[in-house]
Amino acid sequence: MAHLWALVRQWWPLLLGNILEWYEFGVYGSLTKELSANFFRASTFGTWSGFAVTFLLRPVGGIVFGLLADRVGRKRATLWSMRGMLFATVAQGLLPSLRCCGEASADVGLVLLIILRALQGVCTGGEIGPLVTYMAESAPPGVLGVGTALFLLCVYVAFVISQGLVALAVLVLGPERMLEWGWRLPFLVALVPGLVTLWGRSHLPESAEFVELQSARNLMSSGDAQAAPSSTGSVAGGESGVNAASASCASCEGARSRGVAASEAAGHAGQIFATVRGFLHDYGRALVIGFSVSS
Repeated sequence: MAHLWALVRQWWPLLLGNILEWYEFGVYGSLTKELSANFFRASTFGTWSGFAVTFLLRPVGGIVFGLLADRVGRKRATLWSMRGMLFATVAQGLLPSLRCCGEASADVGLVLLIILRALQGVCTGGEIGPLVTYMAESAPPGVLGVGTALFLLCVYVAFVISQGLVALAVLVLGPERMLEWGWRLPFLVALVPGLVTLWGRSHLPESAEFVELQSARNLMSSGDAQAAPSSTGSVAGGESGVNAASASCASCEGARSRGVAASEAAGHAGQIFATVRGFLHDYGRALVIGFSVSS
């Protein structure tokens, strides 16, 4: 348990942001009746089509933010993805709608809603890769399985919170006020934890392995610039620098592959026993294989 709490203290800005990512999906799914009446003129198909837009654009976000994470860093990529998700979530609660602003404003609100859903899809799709890679590269030895289990556990926590909050709002406000304006509240309350998440992520250190990778790239660039001096000694020095950089870069690429592998493992681990498996992964490799097959 000491390792688990140490990871939570270290990664809480990443975990909280991941909860907010899935929280928005849970809120939209729980408010389909209200969203249908306010934007889609009671069309259930239209409401769920708006939901599908987000998933269609997740692969685009994965590519864009994956490239960004490899060029400017995992930390900066997770900051930008969080900013986009937070803006898209809160802005949905501020849109003009049919029941509050009339027909003309409702059309504008619908267009803006689809745009925000698309932005949400790009940013949520771009959140997972850099986040899990950062976790893999910064996890203390022996607790990588627990870390990926925490990442998956956030999904369940997010859906419990979102559905519970919507149910509480319906209970307190009643169906009519929920249709009028109460549906906005679950989107708007994401602002405070979202700002806290951004603050926490801005104070995270960049992963040591990415810093090493960047240093290797810089060394290779400087080695290429000095690769054609006239003296034999300078040429040898340049080649030595390039060789050292290549060896260092190879080490970093191996570490990055480990991060990708961890990301894929987290994506496919869809069982509720993720946390238990994480502990087993760290304390007994043979046990985790048997546990997975049996479940």
